[in-house]
Amino acid sequence: MNTTQNGMLGIQVTLVGVLLGTLFGGVSPFDLVAFVLGILGTTLVLIAVVDI
Repeated sequence: MNTTQNGMLGIQVTLVGVLLGTLFGGVSPFDLVAFVLGILGTTLVLIAVVDI
């Protein structure tokens, strides 16, 4: 997988995580999922940036 795809995927995953966190902030399973998605997306973006 090339770095641009990684970066875009990371941004999308992060945005989904932020959206879930915003919509379902107080609900137990959703805030955990949003947190994990945020970490995962940020990691993908960082990997893509470092690879370039």
